[in-house]
Amino acid sequence: MQGILARVLVLAALAGPALAAAEVKVCNDTSGLQVLAIGYGAEGQRVSEGWWAIDPGICAPVPPDGTAGEHVYLFARSPDWRAPDDGPVLCVSAGPFRLEETDDCASRGQDSAAFRRVPLESGDVDTAIRLSEVLSQGPDVAAGGEGFGLDAVFQGCGLADADNGCVFFAGGRRFVVPDDGRTAEPVMSFLRGLDPAAAIRVQGTVVATEGDTDMAVLRDGAARSATDAEDAIRTLQGTWVSVDDPQDRFDLRGVERQGRYGDRPTGADRLSVADTCGGADGLGPYLVSVDRETGDETCYAIESLTADGLVLTHLPRGNLLEYRRPE
Repeated sequence: MQGILARVLVLAALAGPALAAAEVKVCNDTSGLQVLAIGYGAEGQRVSEGWWAIDPGICAPVPPDGTAGEHVYLFARSPDWRAPDDGPVLCVSAGPFRLEETDDCASRGQDSAAFRRVPLESGDVDTAIRLSEVLSQGPDVAAGGEGFGLDAVFQGCGLADADNGCVFFAGGRRFVVPDDGRTAEPVMSFLRGLDPAAAIRVQGTVVATEGDTDMAVLRDGAARSATDAEDAIRTLQGTWVSVDDPQDRFDLRGVERQGRYGDRPTGADRLSVADTCGGADGLGPYLVSVDRETGDETCYAIESLTADGLVLTHLPRGNLLEYRRPE
């Protein structure tokens, strides 16, 4: 298994003693990857623990750690399946966790989720929990969506124009990942921990399209090595001020640039670095600007770029533009 889900798959608790005298397993007999958390009773208190990523056709032992009782509680969310929210509310965390306090989650900086109550076989009879019998298919996931595996550049999370979801760019298109439970929490946590302009590899499904924006549900995400062009975009992150006119400045976050003159916003565009731009003569690299409203493309030859200095040639006019970091 690759990506962020592989890194959260195995917790030490899987090596513990049996849940009861009999074996208890969770079997993923659905058609998709499932990411699970579990709740159970241990030493007179309720414990929540996660996350496990279980591929289709795989059975995995329940993390026992001295568990006793007649029930366990499951929480699962994937792009197409989820556990009905009809059980006790327990605490969960974005990364791997084992929590012995299962109430007042927010005061401890934890999230909470409603788990599904699953009865166990009594006595020494083995229990195989089949997820198709526990979970339900989410009706809000569009059928027949376009699947993808993409190298992308991360923009950010919690953006107002993306309904507080996470945004990345790939192939000149903007992708929004809604924070609505359809993308598993470990993948959302991975996205929330990224810096703008991080190079990532994502896999998922397009569930809706509007203009140049695709709404996506992800099943995996991982960091990758950046290209030279992506390294240049990362170097450009932040604020730059014109050497000729200090009132003229721009701020770059991810690939989206906002120009300003004094306190007044000016143009807004999206930037990329490429070897060619608009048929320009000569070798690159070029800074390519695409206006966010009109889609018009403007080309700049990158004469020099360091952590503190940027020199561009505006094409085709040929005038030199020099920027520095603000002091």
